[in-house]
Amino acid sequence: MRSLSLLILIYDAIADETFVPRTLVETDDIPLNGEDSTDAGAALVKSGAYAELRQAAQTTSATLELRANAALTYLLEGDLTTADIVLSHLARWCRTKWNKTLPDNDEIAWLHAPCGAVKKNLFWTLETRETHFQLWDLQEEIMDTYKARLRAALRGVGTSEGKALSVYDVGLGDAVCKHRTLQEQIQNPCSPTMHGSAATTLKVEDAYLDLLRRGLTNFLHADWQNMDWRPYLEEEGLTHDAKACSVQELSHVPPAQACEQPWGPAWRAAGVSGLASGKEGEEAERQRRRFQTTLAVADLVHLEVVVDTILTDNVKGDFMEAGVFRGGACIMLRGLLAAKRDVHRRVYVADSFAGIPPPRRAIEDVSTGKVLDPELDPTFDWVDRFVAGEDLVRYNFRRYGLLDDRVRFLRGFFNESLPPVFGSTSTERPVTINNAPTLALLRIDADAYDGVLDALEGAYHRLSPGGFVIIDDWHLGGARAAVHAFRRRFSIKGPIRSSPSDLVLTCSTDLTAVASCATGRALLAQSKAYTVTVLPHVAYWRKGWDEPGP
Repeated sequence: MRSLSLLILIYDAIADETFVPRTLVETDDIPLNGEDSTDAGAALVKSGAYAELRQAAQTTSATLELRANAALTYLLEGDLTTADIVLSHLARWCRTKWNKTLPDNDEIAWLHAPCGAVKKNLFWTLETRETHFQLWDLQEEIMDTYKARLRAALRGVGTSEGKALSVYDVGLGDAVCKHRTLQEQIQNPCSPTMHGSAATTLKVEDAYLDLLRRGLTNFLHADWQNMDWRPYLEEEGLTHDAKACSVQELSHVPPAQACEQPWGPAWRAAGVSGLASGKEGEEAERQRRRFQTTLAVADLVHLEVVVDTILTDNVKGDFMEAGVFRGGACIMLRGLLAAKRDVHRRVYVADSFAGIPPPRRAIEDVSTGKVLDPELDPTFDWVDRFVAGEDLVRYNFRRYGLLDDRVRFLRGFFNESLPPVFGSTSTERPVTINNAPTLALLRIDADAYDGVLDALEGAYHRLSPGGFVIIDDWHLGGARAAVHAFRRRFSIKGPIRSSPSDLVLTCSTDLTAVASCATGRALLAQSKAYTVTVLPHVAYWRKGWDEPGP
């Protein structure tokens, strides 16, 4: 029943197509000739020549890749209605061509890549709508498509990454996927161990930041914890020998090679990398393992890409994170300023330092004006509240040698701590502050509806045009509802993007390398990045240059 309801929602937008070119949505005659001889409009997408691409796609001879890229341009412009209509038709076409036997049929193996891109783009279109429904079924469908690609790759077919782009293949997402510090891992993602040569091929700045990410995500010491996650590995089929992964008690003997995990964009100290789910629950594991961030490596790389853009475009202002847990992202931001020789900007560390507060106000569905069920916000009855005291965060800054007078702490719930410093646009209690600090980056990791909305109301008006807003926990309904409520109130139109955090739902990956070193079940075992089924966690948008500034 849930799948049926989701499909009804997906195709509900198809009813009104009066403003969509018929040739883009008439899928009966899409040529089954695989990839054409051009780049299928990929260059036009990346150059911003959207009108030219759409014109080229409005012919009955247009390939699936060309039509998919044309549909993507609507999503990139923030026209979610049109993107929904066109992508829904293409996804339905993929579904009709796809059945239990076709994914392993060599003759249409080329479909694996473009249909995967179509589904990813449709997924993100729905994820950024002002609606509130679960997308797990479509997520599972995307995973099925990628597993089919992996199976085809093992037989030497369907291994090309294709020419149909996803929303992650353009803009900052593309910059993350192609980041210089991740190339070795992306080019050989199925390696079960680290090559150990990344730092020797990087500039000093890059090597420092790469090491900083390895420390913050607990990669440097994870091997010594493998007795905790060995049962997890066995459950996932990552090792067939219970003794293969073991830690030697002697300090001069390293862990067995089977214990090593691949370093790459999907590595996290929690959740995805299998290092947070213990017998006592995730909160107990977080308390026991004192890693500084739950972010994925790709999320920290995304921070660097955002900071580089701010510095290149000379966007004025400081950086702030609202909701810091143990301070990892803030430590990364301070490290970025040090590595890039910025001697003026400050980092604001805002948190209650007492965990996520209980809900304070009702959630409003901005698309209907109705009050929503408070259980829409998963944090409503959370036992895990991500508690970390200010003293612990300061201690973590000191461990990395990054605690100085340019790190400013703001203690308290955001509706109380931010207005005295930045003012507030809250309808409950608006506050004006003269000479308030200017921001270039506002990162919000508050999880809950109240926290996200309070942070936006307390700081967005101080964000410079061209500055960035990053929303963590986009997969949580309360966080999304708060963003939509705020954006609608202030008529913010800039499209919402997603930060790549894994190699299945984000970065395009040629699976030839995977097929060359994987057989049978092992192909899903070589890299945990290929088996994640979590929703995209991090979304962002850039404040328009024409929006009011500080």
